[in-house]
Amino acid sequence: MTALEAIRVGAWKQAMVPASMSVNDEGKIEKVTRGVLAAIKPALAWSPLGVDNDSFWTQYRTLVANTIGAKNIRSGLYALDGIEYPVASAILCILDPERWPVIDRHAVRSVFGCRADKRDHPTSTWYCATVYSSYARHLATIGHACWPGLSIHELDVKAMELGKNGGPYPSGWKQITIPVC
Repeated sequence: MTALEAIRVGAWKQAMVPASMSVNDEGKIEKVTRGVLAAIKPALAWSPLGVDNDSFWTQYRTLVANTIGAKNIRSGLYALDGIEYPVASAILCILDPERWPVIDRHAVRSVFGCRADKRDHPTSTWYCATVYSSYARHLATIGHACWPGLSIHELDVKAMELGKNGGPYPSGWKQITIPVC
């Protein structure tokens, strides 16, 4: 992605992101996103919809951990200033919407049944590959059963709308416990 494309994705996800992302060197943004694209290329053969296999989701979590990276060591997308989990997942989704949903506080509410804010579940409790993968698995299994025929990105839009509106939840939808990062 070019710097402008990455900043536009950031702006789409969170209003304050363009300012914080603008301090990144354009070459660095391109280098980091090129590396992420190369890392997710093998996943193009994956189809997560309907898959409820622990081995698959362990591979998925590992790939998420490597591509989004870790803030404390500034790896993966976290190597860029201004990147948090919602924006990182949006970048993955823009690169490949068939495999990568976008997670945010509304989605966390609909899938895990909790508010994702400073009072209930601060971002540090859900900004991790374990929670993101659990979220994606829920969409690929429960979400897919509730709304067959939708991509994982279309399912995450449904989950976000549920979280924003507090329902109505479709028949068969169930919330799960938020895993520990």
